[in-house]
Amino acid sequence: PAPIPLLVTLPRSLALVLLAVFAAVHLLLAFGDPGPVDTRPLTAFGLLLIVVAAVWLLAVVPDPIPRWAPLTVILIATAGAALASVAVAPASAQPFAHWAFGAVTLLLVLLATRGRPGPAWAGYGLLVAVGLGWALLNGLGVADGLTLVVRHAATLLAGAVFAVGLTRSTRTLAVLNRERAVSIAATASDVAALTERETELARVNGLARPALERLAGGEDLDPPLRAECLIVEATLRDAIRARTLFVEPVITAARAARLRGVDVTLLDDSGGRPPEALAAVADIVAGQLDLLDAGRLTARLLPPGRDDVASLVVESTGSRMLTVSPVGRLRTP
Repeated sequence: PAPIPLLVTLPRSLALVLLAVFAAVHLLLAFGDPGPVDTRPLTAFGLLLIVVAAVWLLAVVPDPIPRWAPLTVILIATAGAALASVAVAPASAQPFAHWAFGAVTLLLVLLATRGRPGPAWAGYGLLVAVGLGWALLNGLGVADGLTLVVRHAATLLAGAVFAVGLTRSTRTLAVLNRERAVSIAATASDVAALTERETELARVNGLARPALERLAGGEDLDPPLRAECLIVEATLRDAIRARTLFVEPVITAARAARLRGVDVTLLDDSGGRPPEALAAVADIVAGQLDLLDAGRLTARLLPPGRDDVASLVVESTGSRMLTVSPVGRLRTP
């Protein structure tokens, strides 16, 4: 199964502090009441391996923990516990002679809370084997070996239960966050649609209201008013057929050109995916409209995937076709 994601990841500074405390505490437990001189190198080497496993787990292994990482941590830590146990005599009077079992259990708890409870319990099984091996090698019974490690099972169980609770909380929060994101996106979409609708209504109102009010007021439909109505109708047609291209300065340039008698047709075949150089396209179309005093201009946004993003057919003293490249550069095919 995929590693369980953590709700909280330890900051590196905090991880280093925990490492320092871990090493200091177990150094004190290991050598606070030193045993025989000849066994101290084994104790020191065992402590070193356990600290190396802690450094590996806290400061090196990333989240989520890779599949191979738990095995490395468990083997190094268990080897350290085995070496430290060899240095302990069966009749030792040291109060914390078997400190290594507690140290390794702490690492297994951390492994469980970081999303690997299965390997953590497997590591505990190896720890039980080390305790039994130490007891049998020293002429003690199985019960004596189990006594060394059985009390640490509760610690690991608490860590595993915490990991399960953390996992459920994380998944619940993930679901809630996903639902919240969907709700926010839907709300934003509704607001955007409403804003766009209001913008369109305001634009139509601004374009058509003056002419409609003149007609509603009983004004005669004389040639100037007729021309104004035709321009309004053409502009509204632009807003429908050339939605993406219906921007400034094209709107103003198209109205001015129509007032001069130019036949203007704007088309949008971009499929709702406007080109990145839309502003440059709009400037080019407006510029070509400003150059005309008569004739016809047809500007069209081309479908996506074409070599060009727009085409312009200009019919005045002659007929010519222009295209606009994806970077917004005007060229003649």
